[in-house]
Amino acid sequence: MNQCDFSRLLACAGPALALLAFCSYATTAAAEEAAENDEDLVEEVIVTARKRDESLMEIPESVSAISGFELDQQHISHINDIGLTVTNLNLSSRADGNPNVTIRGVGSFGNTQGVGFYVDGTQIFVDASAEFGDMERVEILKGPQGTLYGGNNIGGAVKFVTRRPVPGELSGEGEIEIGEQSTRNVKATINAPIGDVSAVRLFAYRKEDDGFVKAVNPERRNGRSNIDDQLWPYGVPSGGAAPNNYRENVVEAWRRHPNERDETGFRLSFTTEVEDTSIYVAVRNNELDAGNNNWRVEDGNNLRYVRERELTFAGRNYRETTGGLLEVSRDFDLGNITYVGAFTEAEGLRTTDLDVSSEVGFDLVRPELTDVQTHELRFTSTGDGPLEYLFGVYLATWENDWDSWASFYQTTEVLCNLFGDCGRPGSLGILEPLSAADRNALPSPAADPRLGTPVQTPTFEQESGLRLYFPFENRARERTNRAVFATASYRQDNWEFGFGARIDKWRADTLDRNRDYWVTVTGFYPNYENYLYQGDTEILPKASLSYFTEDGSLLYASFARGFEPGNYNLYTQEGVPSLVPYGRELADNYEVGYKSSISRFGQRFDYNLAAFFISYTDRQFELQNQIAVGGIIENILNAGDSTQYGLEADFNWVISDQLTISGGAGLVDADFEGGSSVFDVINRTSDVSSHFPPWISKHSYNLSVQYRRPLTGGVEMLMRGTLLGKGPFWFNTENTVKHPGYRVINARVGLEAEQWSLALNVRNLFDTDYYTDGSVWPGDSVPGFDREDPRGLTFNPVIGTLGQPHLATLVMRYKF
Repeated sequence: MNQCDFSRLLACAGPALALLAFCSYATTAAAEEAAENDEDLVEEVIVTARKRDESLMEIPESVSAISGFELDQQHISHINDIGLTVTNLNLSSRADGNPNVTIRGVGSFGNTQGVGFYVDGTQIFVDASAEFGDMERVEILKGPQGTLYGGNNIGGAVKFVTRRPVPGELSGEGEIEIGEQSTRNVKATINAPIGDVSAVRLFAYRKEDDGFVKAVNPERRNGRSNIDDQLWPYGVPSGGAAPNNYRENVVEAWRRHPNERDETGFRLSFTTEVEDTSIYVAVRNNELDAGNNNWRVEDGNNLRYVRERELTFAGRNYRETTGGLLEVSRDFDLGNITYVGAFTEAEGLRTTDLDVSSEVGFDLVRPELTDVQTHELRFTSTGDGPLEYLFGVYLATWENDWDSWASFYQTTEVLCNLFGDCGRPGSLGILEPLSAADRNALPSPAADPRLGTPVQTPTFEQESGLRLYFPFENRARERTNRAVFATASYRQDNWEFGFGARIDKWRADTLDRNRDYWVTVTGFYPNYENYLYQGDTEILPKASLSYFTEDGSLLYASFARGFEPGNYNLYTQEGVPSLVPYGRELADNYEVGYKSSISRFGQRFDYNLAAFFISYTDRQFELQNQIAVGGIIENILNAGDSTQYGLEADFNWVISDQLTISGGAGLVDADFEGGSSVFDVINRTSDVSSHFPPWISKHSYNLSVQYRRPLTGGVEMLMRGTLLGKGPFWFNTENTVKHPGYRVINARVGLEAEQWSLALNVRNLFDTDYYTDGSVWPGDSVPGFDREDPRGLTFNPVIGTLGQPHLATLVMRYKF
C-alpha cells in the first residue's frame, strides 16, 4: 500500500472508529446493567489439538481456533484466507495450486511441506488447497506436532474439523455468491435423520471464476496468433525410446483468462451408534480445472505486480481427488478406544508454458498419481481423576508417481554444448539479452524491452518441430511411517505435568525410470543406481509444565520435537542424472505462554501470549537451478541449521452482544547458523550463514471489528472490518531480493436473520498489490537476460504468486 492509499485508509478509518467508539460506549453502558450474564457472552471453545476434547484455555500450547461461526462471518473458505488471519503463519496456495506454508518460520515452500493438513483427524497430502465448507472449526497448531501427529508436521498442523451428521434433525443450508471476476459459487448442505441414532449429511459445492490475471499479445513475432494455433504442449514422442508412459492429449489453448477456475466437490458422511460403539463414515471428492504456473518474470528490485501475461498457451492444473474415512469409537469403563482409517487417491495433470512468453519455446507437462493410506488405533482415558493418558499405534503409506517431460522446439538453442549446433553454451537463445551499450541507452530501467524479446522470427515449421524431448521427472516414490505414541498429564492442585513420546520408523523409496534413457539411449551419462531407499527411527519427545491460577488463567512452559523425512533428487546440482539423497530435518521448539480471560461489567476479554525459541537442524529447502546444459531442475537440499525465536499475542474482546474486537500480532527473527550453504540460481555454492530464511514475514498482525445491530422482525445488521498485515520477506536464501510486505483491508456489511442472510463482502478494499510467495528465476532461463551480463545478479528476476486484488461479491444464504 502506498502512502496515498494509507492516507485514504486513515481518512476512512477515522470516522468509522469514532462511530465504533460511540457504539462501544453506548453498548457498554447498557451492558453494565446485565453483569450477571458475563459468562454467556462467549461460548467456550472446545478443540481436539491433543486428540481429546479440551477447552482452548487449558492447552499448554499455542493453538488458534476459528469457529464455524467465525468462518461464516469472515467468509473464509480457502487456505489463503487462513494465512492472512493467523499471526506468524505464512499460508497460501501457490501458482500450481499446492499449499505453501511456514509456521513461526518452520517449514518451507515448494515440494517440501513441513506443516500437516488434516480433515477430521486424518492427514491429507493432495487437496489441502481445495475449497472447504460446512466446517465446525479450523484449528492451527503452532510448533512441532511430532509426538501426536508424526512426520510432515515439523512446523505445526492445520486441522479442518467438519460438521458431522446430527441424528434426529432435518436441516439444510444453501449459499450463492456472485461478483467481480465473474465469480459464481454455489454451496449446499443437507442433514437428514435415519431412525433415532443415525443420520447422513451431504455438502456439495461448485466454484467458478475468471481469476484476475489476463493474457495479452497473442500474436507472435512471425505474425501467427496463439488464438488460432493450438499445437502445444507436445505429447510424449511415439516410439520405444521414450520412458514416459502417459499418452493422453495434452494440447492446451490460449485463454484470455489463463487462471480461470472451475472446481466442484462434495463430502458425504454418515454416523450411527450401536450400543456403546459409534461409527462415522465419510467420502469426499473434488475435481479441479484451474490455471497453473502462468507466471510473469519481473525485476525483483522494482516489483510492479503486473497482472498481464504473455503466453503461448494457458498452463492448466487438472486434478481429481477421492478420499474416504472410517472412524469407529467404543467406550469402556476405563476409557475409549478409537480406530481411524483413511485413504486418498488423486490423479492430476499440470502443464506450464516455461518460456514465459508469447513465442514458442519450451514447455513442461506433469502427470501425477498419488495414493495415501493411514491407520490409527488409540486408547484415551476417561474419568475425572488427576491422571489423563492416551496411547496408540499408527501406520501410513504414501505413494506418488510423476511421469513428466519437457519439450524444446526448434526455435530454441537449448542444450547446445551437448549437441554442438548453436552459439553461446548454456543459453536459451530464443530470448536475446541486451548488449551493455543498448542497456545504457535505455531511458529508464522500466523501458527495458528484454522480457519476452525473441532472438529471431521463427518459421511455423520451426515452431511446430520438436527439437528435443526431455524426460524431466519420471519417478515413483513411496514413503511409509510406522509409529507408537503415548502422552499423559497429571494434575496436582494448581499444577499439571505433561509428557509424551513417539517412536516413528520411516522409510523413503525412489525409483528413477529415466535411467535407461539417459544411459543407453542418449549415451551421454554414466550408469547409476536407479532405485534407492533410506530410513531411520526418530524419537519425538514432548513435555509441558502448567500452572492454573485461581481465576482460571494458565501459565505454561513446553517442549516439542518434530521432523520431516528425507528422500531423493533425480539430478546432481550440476544436472547429471543420478539419485542424490537429502536427509531428514529436525526441529526442537521451546515455548512459554500465558492464557487468561477477564469478565466484568458485561464484557469479556480473552487473550493469549507466547514466546518461543526453535532450533532447526538440517533444514530442507527446494531450489531451482540452471544446469550446465541450459535446462532447469528442482532439487531439495539440506541447507544447514537455523534458529528462530519470536513472540505472539492475540485477543478477543466481547464488549457487548453487539460489538466485538479481536486481533493479534506476531514477531519472528531467524538466521542460518555458520556453515550453511546452498547452490544459487546459476549453480554456484553460496554461503548463507547469518542470512534470514526466505518466505518468512518478520512480523504479522490482524485487527477485526464487528458490530451487530438488531433491527425489526428478528433481523440484524452486520458490519465488519478487518486489517491484515504481513511484514517483509526474502524471495531467496541469498537475501538479495526482498518483498516489502503488505497490508490489506477486508470489509463485510449485511443483514442476517435466523434463516437467511445477505451480505456484501469486499476483499482487499484498497486493491493493494502484493505477492504471497516468489522465488528468483534461475540462470539464463530468464527471458531476455544473460546471467553473464556485466550487471551480474543485480537484475534479480522474480516469479511469484500474486495476492488477491480487490474483489467484491454478494453472498446470499438460506437455512432451514
